[in-house]
Formats: sequence, C-alpha cells, structure tokens
Amino acid sequence: MKEEEIYINIMKENWLHARHIETERMWFANIYAVIIVAVTAYVAQHGIGYFSIATLKIIVIVLLLISLIWFFITLKLNFAFKNHMDAIKKIFDDKKIPLGNDWKLYTGLPHSYSVIDYKLLFTIAFLLLAFYALAIGGLIYAIVCLCQGKLPLT
Repeated sequence: MKEEEIYINIMKENWLHARHIETERMWFANIYAVIIVAVTAYVAQHGIGYFSIATLKIIVIVLLLISLIWFFITLKLNFAFKNHMDAIKKIFDDKKIPLGNDWKLYTGLPHSYSVIDYKLLFTIAFLLLAFYALAIGGLIYAIVCLCQGKLPLT
C-alpha cells in the first residue's frame, strides 16, 4: 500500500468518527429536549400548585444534574470532533494527500480568515453548549427561588 493510500484511509476514518460525533451530539440534544418537554408537560398537566416546594426542588435539581451532565458530554464531544477535524486538516496541510493549494474548497473543513470568526457563533458545537448553559442558568434561578419559598417567575 502506497503512503498516499494510507493517509487517505486515515482521513476517511477521521471523517467517519467526526460524522459519528455529530450524530451523537444531535441524539443527546434530542433526548434532552424530550426529557425537558416531558417533565414540563407533567408539571403543567397537574398545575404547579399541585406540587410541594420540596417536590419542585427535587424535580429542578434532577433537571439541573441532567443539564450539567449533558453540557459536559457535549463539551467532550466538541473536543473530540475538533481533534478529528484537525487531524484531517493536518494531512492536507502537510501535503500527505496532494490536492493543491485549494484543498479547503474540496473538503468542507471549517477555516477562519480573521482573528474573530463570527461563523463559530452559529456552529452546532457553540449553540448546543449555549442551550445547555441557558438551561442551567434557568434551573439555578428556579432553585434559588424555591429555596426562598417562592415559585419561579411569580
């Protein structure tokens, strides 16, 4: 097997792993959304007054723990995804697979032309972390309110 074929196989494996990570991130987001919607629907069905403050605290703490776990899982997956993308980029940067100077046009790899790349704010990696961070902030607010004996947003 020629050296170029070896690097093509390495690149393919990195692409496959990166695609798998993207799928994992979306499944985690979907499962999280289902959990949040299910709990919210259950509480709404019975009415918030149906539950004691202690029960609401437990519900919110469990949701907070799930949110933190999901946040860190997504962070880990983002790092793994970046490592696979960097490995692919390095193969082309080191010219292990010759595509000329315009290789970025063929691969679809993200790249930046400036110090601040605003496109990064609209990546799945950033948006999912922001989503979980907002949920964590809201749940912390709810816990603080419940600890003071008040219902959130009342």
